[in-house]
Amino acid sequence: MSCEDPKIEHTGMALQKIAKKGTVEVKVQDQRKESVTMKKNITIFHGTCLVVSSVIGTGIYISPNAISRNVNSPGMSILVWLLGGIISLVGGITYCELGTMFPNNGAEVTYLRNAYGALVSFLSVFLSQFITSGPGISILEVLTFARYFWRIFYNYEDTVPNWFLDKGLCLLVLVIIVAVVALDSKLTLKVVDFVTIGKLLSLSIVILFGVIHLCKGKVDNLKVGFDDTNTDIRQWSEAWAQVMWSYGGWSYINVVLGEAKN
Repeated sequence: MSCEDPKIEHTGMALQKIAKKGTVEVKVQDQRKESVTMKKNITIFHGTCLVVSSVIGTGIYISPNAISRNVNSPGMSILVWLLGGIISLVGGITYCELGTMFPNNGAEVTYLRNAYGALVSFLSVFLSQFITSGPGISILEVLTFARYFWRIFYNYEDTVPNWFLDKGLCLLVLVIIVAVVALDSKLTLKVVDFVTIGKLLSLSIVILFGVIHLCKGKVDNLKVGFDDTNTDIRQWSEAWAQVMWSYGGWSYINVVLGEAKN
């Protein structure tokens, strides 16, 4: 039976219609060969929201206090934030260049595989996603969510719900996130867009009240400047780790770059 048989052509068209409903697109060329590619669902707006939502994460809400405590001066705290922003900007520009050179999914996996081979690429993603940052950051984020969620019902002086209820909420959030991502990529993008808008609104409110506070002349902390800056290298290391964690996420669009339009 030849690959031009009407039955095969009809089957190929049917498979294309079915596959386009999901996150992958299957193009049947003949009985022996199929090509599978990711559907390009990510627009510029979706990509921007993905990066913004990744950067505005848990760190920006819980890190400033720790950073200020470790460097022990308002002036140095601002300087550390600026340095972290410059490094993240340089990293973002670098990833833009790499993304245009290798417009595929994977980010570091793709770049390291092309530069050093499959082994280095595999070890990099294994260490980062399964040992160091991946599980730890996810757990920390859901724990932070639970902490602030219970503050809706309890004051800081009150005790939070029991251990099982608190960790059960964390587990529920993780299950919901995994289910949304696994079931429908378009739904995932809509959730990311919605969350990004919420994060921007919340930060805008905080910044607005801060500006109002400054306009009223309440700048006592800024007048301290660099006085009493801490010189302990251990505490500086912790402060720097908090800053870079807060800025983390600017490279996430490269992970799904193969699904981006244009």
